Amino acid sequence: MNLKTVIIFILAAFAINETTAQKDRINAEAAILEGWIPNFDKLTRMRPVSRENGSAPVIVTVNFYVRDMRIVGYNNEYSVQLTYRQQWKDERLSYTYQANGPRYVTLTNSKNEIWHPDTFFSNEIEGKYHEMMMRNQYIRIFPDGEVLSSHRISLRLSCHMDYRNFPFDTQTCPLRLASYAFTTDDVVFRWKVADPVQVSSTIGNDLQTLALTQFTTDNCDAQTNTGTYSCLRVEFQFQRRFKHFLIMVYIPTMMIVFVSWVSFWISSKAVTARTLLGTLTLFVLAIQTAEMNKKFPETIYTKAVDVWTGVCLTFVFAALLEFATVHYLSKWKSSSDILDVISRIVFPVLFILFNIFYWVAYAL
Repeated sequence: MNLKTVIIFILAAFAINETTAQKDRINAEAAILEGWIPNFDKLTRMRPVSRENGSAPVIVTVNFYVRDMRIVGYNNEYSVQLTYRQQWKDERLSYTYQANGPRYVTLTNSKNEIWHPDTFFSNEIEGKYHEMMMRNQYIRIFPDGEVLSSHRISLRLSCHMDYRNFPFDTQTCPLRLASYAFTTDDVVFRWKVADPVQVSSTIGNDLQTLALTQFTTDNCDAQTNTGTYSCLRVEFQFQRRFKHFLIMVYIPTMMIVFVSWVSFWISSKAVTARTLLGTLTLFVLAIQTAEMNKKFPETIYTKAVDVWTGVCLTFVFAALLEFATVHYLSKWKSSSDILDVISRIVFPVLFILFNIFYWVAYAL
């Protein structure tokens, strides 16, 4: 027997063994599923009950992976895409583990065939399952009756945002999940001990002017007149990226203020030049402020950026009034230019003092 024949014989033996193992695995899974069929009605309608303590609630362990997160505009909401996982024990689904059998049984379309926790997201505005080709979900059932359910879902969630410090603001947006029908006597949600929430490393690229800085998890059990319901909460904290606003808002407005001070060095006799400079800078800043306000959140209270643009407009308008005063005094006093000399010092000093108070109050 040559070497080639030996190799072919060995490969054929491996193929036969692999085929036999696959058949054994399939037969084992089929036997497990057939064992559940007589109890499908109970598996669907009734929650699991522990054999050791029938009055104990079902413990549902929760964790999820944040695949995507977006905050578009300033409409007090955000959207997330999750791989949502929950795990509980249903001893009615336990089976005997066989050496050649599966380590667990995987089901992909059994939402209505076995009992599931009636989870809902209390601050949800809109939600959906992903169903391209087929619904993105699976259920793994282990020999001891442990059930792992995983679903890919997208949610649009409400988030109350406070813009008083905008654009230096920090926003905290919650995601709350709870049981809709079962009280804590029947179902209790708990966070997974290790890594209850995982976040994709690419999340920061989709948040526009915000950056996800941290997140925290805790419990938020709710007491109502129908009982106490188990609730879990994760809070995502976002920090506004200031560099964008520094380049688009603060530096341009500051430069316009500086340009308005150029009139202090122009002779009071150059009426046309100083009038044109004062009105032009005031007009440009007013238009820029109006355009910026269209892009910023609309609020009934004053934001940090409103304070900045309001004071800048005041400085530019004051520079125009200063020239009007100089021009009026020049008709009566030949030393009216002394007001320009004072303004060259007073205006920058006041603006520097304002900046110190502003940045300390809002940015630090």
